[in-house]
Amino acid sequence: ENTEVCPITIKTGVIFMSKWPKYPLLYEVNTRVWMNELSSRADRALTLDKVPEEEINRIARYGFHAIWLMGVWTTGSEPVKIARKHTALQSEYRQALPDFTNEDVIGSPYAISAYDVPSHLGGQYALAIFRERLARRGIRLVLDFIFNHTACDHQFVTEHPDAYIQGSPEDL
Repeated sequence: ENTEVCPITIKTGVIFMSKWPKYPLLYEVNTRVWMNELSSRADRALTLDKVPEEEINRIARYGFHAIWLMGVWTTGSEPVKIARKHTALQSEYRQALPDFTNEDVIGSPYAISAYDVPSHLGGQYALAIFRERLARRGIRLVLDFIFNHTACDHQFVTEHPDAYIQGSPEDL
């Protein structure tokens, strides 16, 4: 592991973290599912800045170099409507959840309507606090920006249509 250090500036000062190791260990979290589970255990809605200390410490004990918050970005209403009407998905939902209802469909984490942290997760502020709490334990935060994960209601679709392969319903 590389022992050189690089500074990470956080709101209360600077933390020095070692550089990425040659083979970093990454802990992937399905953010919306994880936050729902933590909220259920706490018996109240939690946001990223309110993740219990014992949960962060539990992850830190595994020795991971970074946490990837998969599904941290905003999913809009249009992708949810599409998912709720998709018959093939309905079958999969019922296999996973025998008591499935449409309210269980929250949209794919890969159908991003905005690269913003939604308010039910605490927004950008809560994400910054969570990152700071991880950094104090020497853990980095990984977020993804994958252009082709934008949903049909993302602003890029109308602002940059030339960035997408155009087609018709028949092409689908």
